[in-house]
Amino acid sequence: MTSNVHEWIKKEESRRKILMTIAQPLTGKQIGRRTGIPMDTCSYVVAKLVTRGLVTCLNPEARNSRLYWLTDSGIQCRKKLHQDLALTYEEYDLPSIDWALYGWICFSHRSIV
Repeated sequence: MTSNVHEWIKKEESRRKILMTIAQPLTGKQIGRRTGIPMDTCSYVVAKLVTRGLVTCLNPEARNSRLYWLTDSGIQCRKKLHQDLALTYEEYDLPSIDWALYGWICFSHRSIV
């Protein structure tokens, strides 16, 4: 991870909050709720994190309930932020599952019930 990316993250609180919140695969709505960031701002910041190569969409073909997870660079940046804030860092191993199906279930469960 370059120090430029780390400095870019530190410059804006919403970037920092979102990166620190993604401790497991989350939808945009879940990220917004957990951080308290308005959905339009959250979507914009997540898109910027994707562009910078820190976050990736696990089910890009989905129109709703897209799941976001950290890339290797994002994980390194998150570790560095934890170190800077003297917080403990817990590893999360991304399970090998069908993320498209998982996202569909997360979004569609309301229509089935």
